[in-house]
Formats: sequence, structure tokens, C-alpha cells
Amino acid sequence: MWHCFVVRFVPGDMEKESMKARGITFEQVATALVLDTLPNPGYPDQILLIVEIAGYVHAVPCERRGAAWRIITAYPSRKYHKLYRP
Repeated sequence: MWHCFVVRFVPGDMEKESMKARGITFEQVATALVLDTLPNPGYPDQILLIVEIAGYVHAVPCERRGAAWRIITAYPSRKYHKLYRP
């Protein structure tokens, strides 16, 4: 059985520019194929979205902000790419 639900994402601090430096936009992350969700090992109040952007697996740390999830940043991950796209 498939379950479908809508999750609202909001961008993080736009002044940080970490995603821009990596060539990733908020729109790419918000519309990406989600491969998995994991607890963020370094931050217990966050989750890691594992998404595919332009054929490569990225990790996207997110934190809960009211009724939405705040995308903190996104980065390509060799570790997760090996796990999800062998």
C-alpha cells in the first residue's frame, strides 16, 4: 500500500549562500525525488532528507518550524550516493 502526504518546506537562511555555492536551488530540493528520511546523527532535532538532484544523491538537513520543515542546506554526498545508487 502506498501512502501519500504533502510536506511543506521553507528555505533556510538565504544569506548563508551554502547551497548557492554548490549550485543547488531551494526549488531543486523542494521538488527532488526523496529516497529516504533519516535522523541526523549530529543533531537530534533534525532529519536528513536523502534526495536525488541531477542524477546524484544529496543530503538535506531539515528542522521542524511550526507546520513546515526548514531546509538548512543541501550537499552532494558520496556516502549516500554509494548506498542509494550503487
